[in-house]
Amino acid sequence: ANPVTLLASPLGEEGHKVAKGWTVVILIMILYADVTAAGSL
Repeated sequence: ANPVTLLASPLGEEGHKVAKGWTVVILIMILYADVTAAGSL
């Protein structure tokens, strides 16, 4: 069971959309941080 699903299940469909949105945001932030770190070396 993945944590996003566990968090979203009590909230139903709307919760899943929010959880997916946050997952995307977090992934983009991680990728951006990686690129920024690589660029500053």
